[in-house]
Amino acid sequence: MERAKVYSETIAVLDILGTEFIERIPKSLYNKILSEKSKYYNPIYDASIDLKDQDISIDTAAFLSFLHYSYWCDDIEEKQEIKDILEQNENKSKEKNRDENNKVLLQDEMFKKKEIENKNENENGQNIQNNVSKSMELEVKKEKISIFKKIKSLIKRIIGDKNGWKRNKENCKWKWKQNGQDL
Repeated sequence: MERAKVYSETIAVLDILGTEFIERIPKSLYNKILSEKSKYYNPIYDASIDLKDQDISIDTAAFLSFLHYSYWCDDIEEKQEIKDILEQNENKSKEKNRDENNKVLLQDEMFKKKEIENKNENENGQNIQNNVSKSMELEVKKEKISIFKKIKSLIKRIIGDKNGWKRNKENCKWKWKQNGQDL
């Protein structure tokens, strides 16, 4: 909350409490509160109603607690009680923050885990896709090779040995052979 608003609410409460409480605050602190309060926000509180039931900010309540503990409280037992309450509130606040931080850490961890899972799924999907593509390429190559072999064997059957055509392996040319001799 804005400090000027806290100081304005504090001055309004101090006006209700009276000079006895104002005089117990160091003059330098009181003058600082007066000089830094908001010029446009001047709350009015009813002395017959508890402050907790009025529109007072949490920051102002905390500041008034500080003033009470530091300057107005003379009873050692009451001071210890206030100190214990402040420590309990601090511990609750730390626990709440720790719980919120743990929730955030858990959410971050879950998010990172999900990212890793998605990355692994994408990689696995990519690997599967690559494997499928490679196997399809192999099948196409096999098919091409088997088609060429089939055509070659068909040509051989049609014009091959029966008609006297033989292939010379050295220069890869087809020659007409008759009775095993080149012509």
